Amino acid sequence: EDTVANRATCSFEADVVRRDDTEVAMLWTARWSEMDKSLFCVAHDISERKRAENLLKASEERIRSIIRHLPVGTISITPNGIIESVNPKIEELFAYSESELIGSPITKLLSVDAFKLEDLGRLTERVGQKSNGNTFPVELTLTKFEDLEAKHYLISLQDITERRNIEQMKQDFVAMVS
Repeated sequence: EDTVANRATCSFEADVVRRDDTEVAMLWTARWSEMDKSLFCVAHDISERKRAENLLKASEERIRSIIRHLPVGTISITPNGIIESVNPKIEELFAYSESELIGSPITKLLSVDAFKLEDLGRLTERVGQKSNGNTFPVELTLTKFEDLEAKHYLISLQDITERRNIEQMKQDFVAMVS
């Protein structure tokens, strides 16, 4: 109705059921011809494109699910240290919500020296700071990656408080026995 009333061209997607009951994804383009007083429609089979889009969506969701369920925290940051994304493990470790972290400097979570380019690809230890101000030891790896838009950095980290406590107990025991 809008196409006829506005004498415009419109496009839309709609599935069509064939005689054999199979569905075909179609892209329809309709144009009103005032001269012929007719609506002309062209339909294109876009089933392959839709199938590819659905596979891409499924792949993206699988990757998001993997990141959400990683047992280590992940943070993506800009080259100047601004947090772009975090996974739920980061929220759990630092007691901040994702919305409180996105757009903040990485120094909100990690000591100032956490973002050293010479540490790329190396396992390092730093101090993390929770939302309540408490600090805790973390082990992290900094990785660089690029997408179509820009360079980014990924920090993968885990809380090593328990490991530090065990090491201290071992040292205390050795000192006590000596």
